[in-house]
Amino acid sequence: MAICELETKNALCKELKQQLIKIHLPSVDGYENLAEFDWVVDLAPARKTIGDWESFIKRNRLTDDVQAIYLDKLKKDEDIVLLKPLAEKRYNGWIDMQGLSEDERVPLINRSQSENRVTGWDMLSFDELNDTCSRCTLSWDKKRGCIGAFGPENSLLPEIASRRSCPIIASTTNNFSVGLT
Repeated sequence: MAICELETKNALCKELKQQLIKIHLPSVDGYENLAEFDWVVDLAPARKTIGDWESFIKRNRLTDDVQAIYLDKLKKDEDIVLLKPLAEKRYNGWIDMQGLSEDERVPLINRSQSENRVTGWDMLSFDELNDTCSRCTLSWDKKRGCIGAFGPENSLLPEIASRRSCPIIASTTNNFSVGLT
């Protein structure tokens, strides 16, 4: 028994799961104009410029073990202004796919791995996910979603099969074990 939510027109998540928002590449060489980046200052020059390091850490709510200073994480504008001339652009590997033409998207998608892609579905909050699943006609797990465990200890499969008039599957029990050798 399997549900392929991307193969049905009824899945409320289908459109968002097919909407590619971002991808991560190990190298953005050749795509720097599309790649996201951070403004970063190494610790040694930052310490020299800042002066009172303890106060800087405290007012910007940074941890003592910080490895580099990311300007977008700083809380105080005066610290950003002070460190901005020392900042270097560092690509983080992420590329925003929204607004790109199909000709631009295809080579990027081909260079990325599926686990390094973010979809519209991934961007939803837990409340939004739960709301969508609770309204979906494919949701079998007491309106919590269409993905769940079918393990021997916690399977709802016999109950679902019983409701759907599948007597062979419905007759299985949750009290079996699998021996691995």
